[in-house]
Amino acid sequence: MLIFTAEDARSATPAAPPPAALPIVAPSLRVSDSDPLVTVAVDCLLPKDRLEGQLISNFDKGFYDSFDKDPQAVELERQYPGTRAAALEAGRAAAKTVLLQAFADLRTIYVRMLTDTFLRQEFVQLDAFLQSPVGRKMVNLGEKAVDPNKLIDEARSSPNGLSVTQQSISRAMNPLFLDNMTDDEIKALGRFALTPPGRKFYALTPRVKRELADWMSGLLNGSMGDIQVAVARAVADHIRNLKAAN
Repeated sequence: MLIFTAEDARSATPAAPPPAALPIVAPSLRVSDSDPLVTVAVDCLLPKDRLEGQLISNFDKGFYDSFDKDPQAVELERQYPGTRAAALEAGRAAAKTVLLQAFADLRTIYVRMLTDTFLRQEFVQLDAFLQSPVGRKMVNLGEKAVDPNKLIDEARSSPNGLSVTQQSISRAMNPLFLDNMTDDEIKALGRFALTPPGRKFYALTPRVKRELADWMSGLLNGSMGDIQVAVARAVADHIRNLKAAN
């Protein structure tokens, strides 16, 4: 659930308290940035292949919108078929290169957010959850899986208090997500949501969404000049090759 597109992140309504509600871990209790517990959490929450896919998806949307509305570009495609595909391929390659160069900076942002928030024992519980089947499913589907506040409210309002039942949890979850989970996974999700690291995890989500959205937007905007140069070269090469072939 910590993984989102820039558009999703900006349009989503936070379902948890603002980041300011989370106390920052005292320096004496802070887990080292290089601690394996931190590395595991970041690796689970920030899979590079998923991030690359989201970046390319955002790039593709902007590319199609601009190319198809540009009369000059449309005319080039008419005169030299394949121009659009050549430009798209070059733009994607350039965007991937930018991502690889900047990925370390994003990891640093995630490390800081996590070490600001979780104590060592909480990292142990967080890592165990993120590496579990239900944790992986939650990360892959993102916020569409469950409304964390509704999930906790459902459990707290149960007759015996803080009860985790399939019926109460399902009311807070996306039915499509629920269909892909076993009863044991649903119960595991509910149990984690009621633990201290679980509550912190969900409360941290709005900040993570904003940080990722800002980073991704800044990455594309800041590198657009280099991407445009790569696209222009690819288009020129494509047209030159077509002319040479004729």
